[in-house]
Amino acid sequence: MEQIARHIETLLRRHDYVVVPDLGGFVVQNQQAVIHDDAIEPPLSRVGFNPLLNVSDGMLTIEISRAEKISFREASQLIEKSVAGLKTALKAQKTVSCGNLGTLSVDAEEKIIFKPSLNADMLPSNYGLGTLHYSPFAESIAAEDRKLTITLPSPRKIARYAAIGLIAASVFLAAPTLNDARQNFAGLYPENLLETSEKPVSTNIKTLTPLAAVSNTIAETKEIEATPAEEARFHVVVASLPTQEMADKYCNELKADKFTKVHVLPPARLFRVVVESFTTKDSAVVFMENLRNSSPEFAEAWVLCE
Repeated sequence: MEQIARHIETLLRRHDYVVVPDLGGFVVQNQQAVIHDDAIEPPLSRVGFNPLLNVSDGMLTIEISRAEKISFREASQLIEKSVAGLKTALKAQKTVSCGNLGTLSVDAEEKIIFKPSLNADMLPSNYGLGTLHYSPFAESIAAEDRKLTITLPSPRKIARYAAIGLIAASVFLAAPTLNDARQNFAGLYPENLLETSEKPVSTNIKTLTPLAAVSNTIAETKEIEATPAEEARFHVVVASLPTQEMADKYCNELKADKFTKVHVLPPARLFRVVVESFTTKDSAVVFMENLRNSSPEFAEAWVLCE
């Protein structure tokens, strides 16, 4: 396990999870800041383990193949050998170290227990963060000495404020209504600038198409448009690669191996390589099963529905 643990650490720097086939997935879990009486722990990221996340997506195999400079099949065999040795050690009630990730063991019910390492500095989100210690502040004022004081203005000031309010209201109500903007600006602008409504409107305007004609044209266009052919929404995926360059390179290798319809789907975290697409799920499943049985290289092929 130590041999593939460092590759898992490398992938966790760039991804939220890494799946180890037939074992489980190591997942990055974000922990919020915690405030204590004398310290503040910053938000950190920890590594968790989910034994149900054990279906391979090819990411770990590709990383080992690239780093160790071995083939995809050799990388798959290396993972299988490491997982088999780990399970043997766990059955013997041994604790297996996973590098900086933590340790694995089994309980009385033979369930896998993962104990994460307290030092998760390999995650970029933990760089430069540390616990802040401080001294609690002493109470400077006793609770019984706290008083709320409200001071009201004198009656003379209240009468003065009321008189000012009445005068302002009278001025507002007595002001004339300003309806004609031309009267307000008569002394500022020449009269010919305000007489715009009496100028004749140019008649050099092209005849517009009636609204009914436009509606009929749109309706005719919709009728002419043929019903689109049924899309191929079921894809047989043979690999999920982290970069576009690696996906294109693998596509070229498959095209040379007579897979003429191989292509790469739009990225969703990973770049998925598809050898064939179908309009029905049954056709895609039949093709996938034949591909798995005929080529051990594609033993982990799966069907994606868009």
